Amino acid sequence: MLAAIYYERTEHLTSLKVKIAIKILLYQAYVYFIRYIRSNLKFYLPNKSFIVKENLKYSYVVAEINIKNYCLNIRQNGEIKQMIRCTISAIDW
Repeated sequence: MLAAIYYERTEHLTSLKVKIAIKILLYQAYVYFIRYIRSNLKFYLPNKSFIVKENLKYSYVVAEINIKNYCLNIRQNGEIKQMIRCTISAIDW
């Protein structure tokens, strides 16, 4: 079963006074985030948060979301430090 996930972006054309909504179907994609991990050890996404390992505290990480496999890989210095299984119902950010 393929995951039907959409990335939605709105374009504003001020000269034409028209609002255009662009939807792109994401079913085999990677989405990347760069986040700073604070003392509460939470990794925040726009619609979810995850608890990460203690050794990632007070550092920047790169998170790779694999939409096809429902997997969130947390990387530090190019090395995978934690893998989290996450189900994404929709990308509405």
